[in-house]
Amino acid sequence: MAAIDFPASPTNGQVFAASNGVTYRYVTPPGIWTAGSVADTAFTGSTPPASPQPNQLWWHSDLGQLYIYYNDGNSSQWVPCSPAMTNEVPASQQDGVLRLYSEAVLSAPGSVLAVTIPPLAKLVQLEYGFTNGGSANDNIYLQMMQSGVPLSTANYEIQEAYGSASTGGGVAYSGQVGWLVTHGHTGSGWFKTSYLASAMTGYAGGYVMGNGQYWEIQTGGGRVTRSFSAMFNAAITGGLVSITGFRLTAGINMVAGSYLRCFVVT
Repeated sequence: MAAIDFPASPTNGQVFAASNGVTYRYVTPPGIWTAGSVADTAFTGSTPPASPQPNQLWWHSDLGQLYIYYNDGNSSQWVPCSPAMTNEVPASQQDGVLRLYSEAVLSAPGSVLAVTIPPLAKLVQLEYGFTNGGSANDNIYLQMMQSGVPLSTANYEIQEAYGSASTGGGVAYSGQVGWLVTHGHTGSGWFKTSYLASAMTGYAGGYVMGNGQYWEIQTGGGRVTRSFSAMFNAAITGGLVSITGFRLTAGINMVAGSYLRCFVVT
């Protein structure tokens, strides 16, 4: 029987599907690989395990939430598979620290990356990186989600200032079906959102705004840095609590490895 070549320098909770058909999980202490099916390798902690496999379970010990690492054929992401134990904010989460809540990573070319947020989030920060699989620049939009359905009414507005080694300027977009957060072939960036209740703004359902920055490489090698501010200029049916996540949607398929990560303060 051939020897199993386990990964070097494993981390606690790391899952490895060996060539003999057995799935192993690294446990420390005592620092050993243990055998078992993926369904048996539930990991407990405030951050997800490294190198998860499809159907891996993760119990978020701070939020009281069980997640499963789900592959839908285009991307892999942590998705809730049980309701949270409570809607009260744990004391450990009231320290103003951003924590990774969910992420999506394409395992094959795809046009959508989606992440979830908790209903009591005080702050949401998204980070993303992508390369499209074509030979042209692409427009990628960020949309809010309600119960897994994109909020795509044409009420997204964004203003941006941009600059490169040879040029600079600014532009505004309104009446969009999403926030236009990149124009390039390859890029990365971040977006931070803020929420205001309807009693403060007069908008039924509340008000959503945000700001961010991204860096892109365009076809032909042009490099541009863009800073932007954004808002959703309409009432939100169901209120702010109805917003369950965000997604990036592209016109040209993004390559495997493109990602969207969601960090929150609750």
